[in-house]
Amino acid sequence: MKRIGLLVYILIITALTVLVALFFWQFNIKISANKILEQKKNQLESAYSASKHLKELDVQKEGLKQRKEKLCRRLPVGEKKPLDLIKTLMRLGSRIGLRNIVFNVKESDPGSQAERSSSDIFPEGGRQQVSAQPKAGVTPLYFTMSFNGSFTQLLDFMKETASMERIVDIEEVKIKRDENILPYQKIS
Repeated sequence: MKRIGLLVYILIITALTVLVALFFWQFNIKISANKILEQKKNQLESAYSASKHLKELDVQKEGLKQRKEKLCRRLPVGEKKPLDLIKTLMRLGSRIGLRNIVFNVKESDPGSQAERSSSDIFPEGGRQQVSAQPKAGVTPLYFTMSFNGSFTQLLDFMKETASMERIVDIEEVKIKRDENILPYQKIS
């Protein structure tokens, strides 16, 4: 009987030892799983915040793209001849009532002294513009515009030109009175 009691005692101790070992093993697995779960939660949160930031960056990118397009309309890059600007100014001048509108366009190549006169396109010739050095990487396109109009038409034209989307720098305005075309003046 003592042997059976000793055998039962050893089995119970072995079973308890195995159960305690299994408990600690499972407890260790649970702690490791909790750590991994916490790490994955942190990664998920950082990915979510990065996703929000990415959406914000996309919105900023679209805003910058629209701003760039607007700036390109204001200062076209790589334009050699301001034909769109001349068309716009012609429409504006016609709408205001200016007469005999003539343009004289200077080639934009700084090494070239050749002038292209609008007399090929328009019936009258115009004056030549004195060129200056480009500022801040922007290559200016020089041309002169001559027309007949009243002083109020000139003011309206200047006001409309200032409110255009495209940037226009008017360097000089000359008004010449001609009795043959009164009440209008020659303006260039």
